[in-house]
Amino acid sequence: MKNDSAYHLRLSEFRRFSEIVFNRTGQRFDMKRYDEVRLFIADRMRIFRMTAYEQYLQYLEEEERGREIELAIERLSRDRVAVA
Repeated sequence: MKNDSAYHLRLSEFRRFSEIVFNRTGQRFDMKRYDEVRLFIADRMRIFRMTAYEQYLQYLEEEERGREIELAIERLSRDRVAVA
């Protein structure tokens, strides 16, 4: 499994993640949040034993209940408050 520095989230993948979250919640992540989003996704990919961002993004799109997106919002909002 790759370490955090080995994961390179492309701009198109970041935008897709942001769009998926926005479509379900109305919350959008701008480029200022790139590193936080990248680290969150890398952590979730490790948990699910995924090796490509495409796998995780597809999982988000297909997940029926939206719990994973809720978790993303909770974690990334909490991280934002802790940083502020």
